Amino acid sequence: MDSAHDKDKEIPDDLHDRMKAFLDFDSLPRIRSKELEGISGELKQNDDFFNVQEIPLWEPDNNGTNCIAVIRRKGATTKAVQEKLASLFGCKNFHIGYAGMKDKHATCTQTFSINVQNGLTKFDHVLSIEEIVNTIESNTDEPTLEVVGRPAFNSKKIRRGQLKGNIF
Repeated sequence: MDSAHDKDKEIPDDLHDRMKAFLDFDSLPRIRSKELEGISGELKQNDDFFNVQEIPLWEPDNNGTNCIAVIRRKGATTKAVQEKLASLFGCKNFHIGYAGMKDKHATCTQTFSINVQNGLTKFDHVLSIEEIVNTIESNTDEPTLEVVGRPAFNSKKIRRGQLKGNIF
């Protein structure tokens, strides 16, 4: 049942009008004033100024066909890295697992799983750790990827949400 109060609230078409219906902008404190000098400053827009390091939820069990590799990259989304790895190993994107999305404009260290037995079209054998590292690091096309530490095998792929958190 509509009340008289509900009938009086019409939702305007654009955001500004909707906000004006609920807020009195004139009563809000001013953030900038003609009387006060600004403090100036510069926002860093270089990927080196923002670092994100993923904290994995678990350690690899050293069994199975999923290679767990910690990869560092700059200036690329998680999806772009997933697509790059799939292209390098000749598999579908869903054979590459990751726990969370990371920023594009940052230096990110993130864990990926690569199923090295199922779906690979560029290789006719199960890859060794050395072959996996060489395949990733020998690529010179953007985004460039660096393997951090020594990868290990695991019985399960990494799935979304399987991380403790991030360090910034």
